[in-house]
Amino acid sequence: KFWKKVNGVVSDVCTKAFIPENDKFYNFKVIAIDNNFKVYIDDELIMDVNDSDLSIGYLGLNCWNTNVKYNNIKVSNL
Repeated sequence: KFWKKVNGVVSDVCTKAFIPENDKFYNFKVIAIDNNFKVYIDDELIMDVNDSDLSIGYLGLNCWNTNVKYNNIKVSNL
C-alpha cells in the first residue's frame, strides 16, 4: 500500500496486493521523480502512480500483522 499524509490527513495513493513468503528476501525499489512514483519488487514494476501532492516529503517503511527486517536502505538523488 502506498499512502500519503498531507496536512494531517492520511489517504491511499495506490494499493497493490502483495503477500510476502516467510524467510524470503525481496528487493524493493522506489523511483520518485517530481510527482511520479514507480515501485518495484524484485525488478517487477508493481505501481506507477502520479500524485500532485507529492513532489517533496519524507520516506517511511511500515508493515502490518507480521515481523519484517529491512536492510541496505539507500536514499539518493538521481
